[in-house]
Amino acid sequence: MDQMTIFCVDMNEYYSQLCYFRPDDKEPISYGLYAGTENYLIPMVVAKEPEVSRWYVGTEAVGRLYEITGFLEKAFRKESILVDGEEIPAFSLLVLYVRRVLGLVSSVGCQKDRDGFVFCLERASKAARETLRAVCEELEIPGDHVFITDKKEALSYYIMNQEPGLRMYDVLITDYWHKQVHGFTLHTDRSVSPQVVSVTETVIQSMEKEDEAFYQVLDELLGQKSFSAVFLVGSGFEGEWMKRSLNRLCTGRRVFFGMNLYAKGACYYVREKRRVETETPAFVYLGGGNVLSNVCLKAWHQGKETDVTLIQAGLHWQDAKGSADILLKGPKENLSLNLCLYPLKKGQPQEIPLSLPGFVVAKDTVARLSVTAKALSRKKFAVMVKDCGFGELYKSQGRSYEFTFDFIGEEK
Repeated sequence: MDQMTIFCVDMNEYYSQLCYFRPDDKEPISYGLYAGTENYLIPMVVAKEPEVSRWYVGTEAVGRLYEITGFLEKAFRKESILVDGEEIPAFSLLVLYVRRVLGLVSSVGCQKDRDGFVFCLERASKAARETLRAVCEELEIPGDHVFITDKKEALSYYIMNQEPGLRMYDVLITDYWHKQVHGFTLHTDRSVSPQVVSVTETVIQSMEKEDEAFYQVLDELLGQKSFSAVFLVGSGFEGEWMKRSLNRLCTGRRVFFGMNLYAKGACYYVREKRRVETETPAFVYLGGGNVLSNVCLKAWHQGKETDVTLIQAGLHWQDAKGSADILLKGPKENLSLNLCLYPLKKGQPQEIPLSLPGFVVAKDTVARLSVTAKALSRKKFAVMVKDCGFGELYKSQGRSYEFTFDFIGEEK
């Protein structure tokens, strides 16, 4: 996947947006419904032709007799929808929708066995992740080419890929769709390396397009904090209804308006996740289900003790896993391996011995151990150690060991 193109589908119950990011592109490119326009919103709608198996998706589905909406969350809950007298799984409708939407960018050269596919959701719950991975399986997209993120994480990657001056202080992202306003405050902790990015959310229950009402909302969102930039995202900000509010926003900070921040951010997210496999990340996003500490295995390499990372902090716990093989030269018996946990925010590094009772390596013999770590939740992880032998030189004793530990660095 070194030269992969990244395709993003940003979805909520009302709309989706489509973005792609080719290896030579300077930034992700949003798919516009009509040439020469910035209309990126694809209605989250499917429709069926009466009495025949002919289906429509997006703008073509709007206004038809059997128009179906609200199927995204129902797919996550494994529910069905009555369509033309037939119960159809919402999951099947979601598969149809994703297939057709990805077909819109077929001219870009989409290759399932080479490219990456990322889905951005309002909330990337366990049920949502499992459902979307099942959708990709139906579409014959390899599981290791599939990425899932949420709005907070996507906006973090978008902002951190913009010019540094925009995040000199905190950044405010105001999200306004269907009379609902959400405020996201992005904070960067520069006192640690890599930098740690966190996002807090404020929910405003309901608001009409009224300048005075939004001015009052800004009192709550801006508070006493210093913001170097504000991003206005969503269809609610369309039109010229903001005057006094915009005046206030533009005083001492830069203000941007757009629709596709999350889709572009999700593309950056995949690119950065690919980079951390070989490079130290410039920053780590902490939020949602992401783990808060690195889990490393102490090992010797070329005469020096080094840390081999098994679990990378900042990954969602369902994706946080890793393994390493180590070679041990005898004589050794009843030995221990050492893990080290490095919290990104709070607490000191913690060493954890892994005792391997009964394990023996005879003199002039080399053994190979496989060490695998996997997060069980945001708070716990498991480590498995297995004796794999070493070809004809050392026959495996068939021993394996399992351990469970707590991550450190959790917010109290």
